[in-house]
Amino acid sequence: MDIAEQKNILRNQFKSKISAFMKDANTPEVTEGFQESINKVLSEINSPKTMGVYSPLTDEVDWRPFLPMEKFKLGFPVIDSESKSMEYFTTSNSVGELGVSLKDSEKGDKVEPEVLLIPGLAFDEQGFRLGRGGGYYDRLLAGFNGVKIGIVYSCSYNGELPRLDHDKPVDYIVTEKACFKINR
Repeated sequence: MDIAEQKNILRNQFKSKISAFMKDANTPEVTEGFQESINKVLSEINSPKTMGVYSPLTDEVDWRPFLPMEKFKLGFPVIDSESKSMEYFTTSNSVGELGVSLKDSEKGDKVEPEVLLIPGLAFDEQGFRLGRGGGYYDRLLAGFNGVKIGIVYSCSYNGELPRLDHDKPVDYIVTEKACFKINR
């Protein structure tokens, strides 16, 4: 079985784990845990002014209750399906399948994030992400020099995930139970 097939199997497994976990995840303890973890990471970062976030899908961590949004200029991903690229803009009007999907007239200002908050179906101990298979974040991360924070439920923090040469790790992983700085 090749790595792409392994990843597809793992995607389905982690979607099931997340679905089961989320039945009990809407609690103050989970929100407080994420808030504590993200605050630890943000205290280590040198006062960023811009942050790239995402419009959470139903199986992704909803960061809005615990991220101190007033401290940052937030940018939301806008996908260009032709070039398969992603850029950040100051809008959150419309959520498409993989994030914000807008007409040019609906985009706000372009944002160059200093920090990215990156969702995933799973992350491993080396900071590698299992996403949805489109490669948008991998392409974005290949040229991104800021701080990369992966955010995931603890049920999806895994020892090791299969990866390909184009997969890029994050610098930190945040769960509702802990935060992890990735040492490379």
